[in-house]
Amino acid sequence: MPASSTGMIPEQIDSARQPHLVMLDGSSNVNLFSNADVPLQLSSAHLCRDSPPLSVANVPGYMTEGDDVLQRLHRASRPYHGVLTFATGLVATFYGRSFPYSILFGHCFPTIGWPLLHPALLGIAQRVQMARLATEAELPELREARGAASQALRRLAAVRDAYFEAEAQHDSARAQRLALELAELQEEVQAVTRASSSFGAILRAARPEPRLPSRPLSLHLASASAHRAGLVATMESATSLGSAKLGFACDLGGAVVDTMRSWTAPFLQRPLQEIAQAGLGAWYAEPEVRSWTDFVINALCSSIGIAVAMKFERLVFTVSNAVIGAELLMAPLLRKMEVHGVVSGPAEQSYPVQLVKYSICTVGVLHQFLGKCRSLPGILRVALWCPLILERWLGGLASVTRSGRGVTLPITRRRPEDAGEGDIL
Repeated sequence: MPASSTGMIPEQIDSARQPHLVMLDGSSNVNLFSNADVPLQLSSAHLCRDSPPLSVANVPGYMTEGDDVLQRLHRASRPYHGVLTFATGLVATFYGRSFPYSILFGHCFPTIGWPLLHPALLGIAQRVQMARLATEAELPELREARGAASQALRRLAAVRDAYFEAEAQHDSARAQRLALELAELQEEVQAVTRASSSFGAILRAARPEPRLPSRPLSLHLASASAHRAGLVATMESATSLGSAKLGFACDLGGAVVDTMRSWTAPFLQRPLQEIAQAGLGAWYAEPEVRSWTDFVINALCSSIGIAVAMKFERLVFTVSNAVIGAELLMAPLLRKMEVHGVVSGPAEQSYPVQLVKYSICTVGVLHQFLGKCRSLPGILRVALWCPLILERWLGGLASVTRSGRGVTLPITRRRPEDAGEGDIL
């Protein structure tokens, strides 16, 4: 049968024979002429803009939800606070050699790191809450739209088969009627697909809203830099606390890095510079090449200092952790002494308390270096696997904070003859 006998335009017949895909905006994205039922496909680029985006103001109680969770956790752990404190004191006193940075970092984190990380965690909780509320609000509409779209697709498949059958039987009247019904069903599928634009509100709720829309990337970079600065400040405070527990007013690790650099630099710089000069030849006379060579040599000296400082800190912070552990073990006794008025002044400053504290500290240190506590037992490794992973990460953070001492990247300046018009030298 010729194409015109169906009453359809040839372009319509060609479109009907082709796999036709219906998008949210009317373009193609759903296969209507396949043998199997194809699920409805959605595209986030063509979501309907009718639903207004959720804002922070539309989420009730978002400011206090994260704090409420933390408060509930704190209240739940309050009956076990004494047990947790005593267990932490035992680990710090007798196994602090395995956690040289974790115990000190945890001691400083509530006062230094948490005030900086709390706003970021609160922002993540806000986004999760907003996305959850958006999903709950739009889920019934989404289910209804997907059900209607599935029914329309099944009807469209049945009409498609009937149309092909009528065309094979050369029934032009029936084929023309079915072609009109196909067009109506396609419009219905498009309308139902637009109704499934609930994903738009969910996606917009999950996206962060920059305070300054003109510079969102700069804000994110500034926030990441602030969080990194908070972690670095906490680590530096932790290392300084470890030194202060032993009566030193300076950061011992930083002093070791500086000392090792000053010792190794005279022995390494001249031979390495001679090797670089012999290998690079005339290139070594260039200021940029020489500056980069000096940078590599200084970085090598700094790496040696960092390695020595890490080994030294692991030994020194074992004693510092033992002191902190002894203080945690004696904390309940000190509170009872202050309540009953056993001592006139602060209980921790009395000579008997100091004697007991340093006696416990000495026993813990000797037990770690001379006893059987040089490494964690297997059962403690299983129980403390999370702090052990954190300890590895904190060791890397400590090495990163040490790496910036005295080592700066050379500034590469362009020569005047290589600069183009308008370039800044």
